Amino acid sequence: DFNSILDVCHSLFRSHPGLEKSGFYQHLLKLDPEEGIQLAATHMMRGRGGDLTRMANNIIKLRQLQEVEEQVNVAEHQLKAPKRIQVLTLATDDFTYKPKETAYRFFDFALGGTSRESKEKMAIKYEERFNKTLNSTHRVNTMHITKGSDKAYLEDYMRSHEFFGRVLGNVEKVVESAVEQSKDGNDKLESTVEQ
Repeated sequence: DFNSILDVCHSLFRSHPGLEKSGFYQHLLKLDPEEGIQLAATHMMRGRGGDLTRMANNIIKLRQLQEVEEQVNVAEHQLKAPKRIQVLTLATDDFTYKPKETAYRFFDFALGGTSRESKEKMAIKYEERFNKTLNSTHRVNTMHITKGSDKAYLEDYMRSHEFFGRVLGNVEKVVESAVEQSKDGNDKLESTVEQ
């Protein structure tokens, strides 16, 4: 799949008339929406960003490390040993739609022994800053490249795309599984990836 991602990128980047020497952002402004979203997806999966594939890989590797820790504890007959490797996975949407609650979950995980009141104050402060930034009239990037695009159409296009639908669907399943397990406190990553 990594070679296929690169092939899609090469078929779109600097291969259209007038874009031979243009950068990534100019491509997103000039390509039709379907090609633009494909190029952006390749960038997020394999380009300088690579965030989507790295995120899914990190989730899988951290879960595997937790399984190894569990096996070591069993082998050493320390079934009630405290977990040394703890992972909390939070969804970006939760920070957007439930900023105070999500920030509190993060602070509670990261600052465990700190008083509840302190963590609540920090979560409230985070929510206030988040809302201030969100409502600011002086935001730098108010003109997003998808402004005016039919976002529902583009999401459906990518989900139904033969290649991107499968690959991004697998990443989504890994992330959703990890987020749900963090909510439930379950450490096992379900095998939900399609080949």
